[in-house]
Amino acid sequence: MALDQISSVDSSIADDIALHVDLWLVRRRDQALRWIHSVGGGDIASDDVELVSELLLAACTRR
Repeated sequence: MALDQISSVDSSIADDIALHVDLWLVRRRDQALRWIHSVGGGDIASDDVELVSELLLAACTRR
């Protein structure tokens, strides 16, 4: 599973992934959602993008 793979990558890579997730799925969520809709993802809602960003960011967290 992708989340398991992200959880096991080097911390520097996880940090980079987290930066991209924050930029595109958190701060620019509206723009990302427009892009998703433009390629046929009309059934995807803002809440879906928020959930995905939370899951990805949690997978990037190192303890």
